[in-house]
Amino acid sequence: MCTLVLSYEFPPAIGGVGYYTYGVTKSLYDISSDIVVMVPYVPGAKDFDKKEQFKIIRVSRILVMRELMMVIATFCLVRKYSIKRIFNSVWFPCGVISFLITRLINIPYFVSAHGSDILDDQNIQNKFKHFIRHNLRWLKRLIFKHAARIFAVSNFTKEVLIKQGVHKDKIDVVLNGVDNDKFKPHKKSSRLLSKHKLFGQKTILSVARLDRYKGQDMVIQSLPKVLQKCPNTVYLIVGDGGQKDGLKDLVNKLRLESHVRFIGYVSDDRLPEYYNLCDVFIMVPRQVKGDFEGFGLTYLEANACGKPVIGSRTGGVPEAIIDRETGFIVDPTSTNEISQALINILFNVQLAHKIGKAGQIRVEQELNWKLVTNKMRNIMKLSENIS
Repeated sequence: MCTLVLSYEFPPAIGGVGYYTYGVTKSLYDISSDIVVMVPYVPGAKDFDKKEQFKIIRVSRILVMRELMMVIATFCLVRKYSIKRIFNSVWFPCGVISFLITRLINIPYFVSAHGSDILDDQNIQNKFKHFIRHNLRWLKRLIFKHAARIFAVSNFTKEVLIKQGVHKDKIDVVLNGVDNDKFKPHKKSSRLLSKHKLFGQKTILSVARLDRYKGQDMVIQSLPKVLQKCPNTVYLIVGDGGQKDGLKDLVNKLRLESHVRFIGYVSDDRLPEYYNLCDVFIMVPRQVKGDFEGFGLTYLEANACGKPVIGSRTGGVPEAIIDRETGFIVDPTSTNEISQALINILFNVQLAHKIGKAGQIRVEQELNWKLVTNKMRNIMKLSENIS
């Protein structure tokens, strides 16, 4: 049974939705090779697509033109490849396109729900996207109503959907997964240790877009207290975004230039090197103007590399981390809690190893992409049989 995967984001573009879609797609292909993917074109796509075994169709990434081309191409692909189901990484624009197509062709479509993508008042600068999210709530309800099933990445995300009028019996909670063949423990890279001057240093790592709600600013503000106990600590910030200048100003204001490194964009294939470089991974997102963390795939990636993690008591993060077992959950607005959690791990090597190992085992046994995607596939097959 051939599955068409639709997403507005896909590697080599960076972003949580893109990594999620790739993880699901690759695992679906491994289970059943009947997979076709349609995503927007991005720089580097040609070289990336050559390495993949499944079929990838690229369309223009220009708004409106992108949506129009995806509608036309989806209709053609459904006919050409005898598509029997459509999997959408998000409700807009992918779910809308599937809804239109399935009004003409009787096949089921499925939609994933993450975090900020399902909010009505998301903190986004693009005026067109904001208009869609804020003023076309009825459209979102329509898309979810007619979906065969909805995959929520956390129970928190499920509750948000229910509050928005989605029937709870249509929603399946399927936590994110990790590619264990890619993310696994390795020795620290001597090349990166030298490049970032980390020999003899304790290393904290964040991997996320530089958005206000992601919480890099709170980690920076917590560093002075950490440095009082662990003066040889360095904070690596992987990622790029609109808050970069503001974060750099904060570092300068606190005179932390020698303890904070802005790494910038790191390709997906090099991320395992950075996870293995750190002593502890941290991301402490908070809800800001509608943005929230629906789950937090990076916690699992760090755990898969045997690293202890620190997350925040917000959104779906507590479902990604088992508090005091695979990591620590803290108040994202408290520098005292953040700094104390960092100190506990940096000072106690045995505790760090124990927590990191527990996280690694959890990912291997419960949250690798093969297991997660197989669960999704079984749900899709069951819903199709019932209908």
